[in-house]
Amino acid sequence: MEVVIVVVAIIVGLFVYFIPTSVASGKKQSTQVFVVNFFFGWSLIGWVIALVWALQPDEKLGATPAELDVEVVQTTSGSVIVCPQCKVKNHPQLRVCWKCKTPFVTERRKCPSCAELIKKEAKKCRYCGTEVSTL
Repeated sequence: MEVVIVVVAIIVGLFVYFIPTSVASGKKQSTQVFVVNFFFGWSLIGWVIALVWALQPDEKLGATPAELDVEVVQTTSGSVIVCPQCKVKNHPQLRVCWKCKTPFVTERRKCPSCAELIKKEAKKCRYCGTEVSTL
């Protein structure tokens, strides 16, 4: 019985210890967070630093979203978006690249009636229904 309690305590302890790593999974900084968490997580300060870093949004390196030129390619199974940074093919409904997390941003403008951001080519605001002129 004591062995089971010790094993459960170790598993729970490891789970809590690596919370910053699991929070950072899928982000660009996940490897760095893991290294800080693994080597310095034993100290409360190192664990908190890893957790705060894991909670930070991804750094957008390279082009700004307004500079991105998204290429759409037709395939036999439909259209795909080619990431401008890493050239990986993505599902057309994704808003960021699944591999490098680069955002796919179309140019937007404010609706003159409700001030919500709408696509530049929009003829009607999807938020308030106002007809807007295309630029």
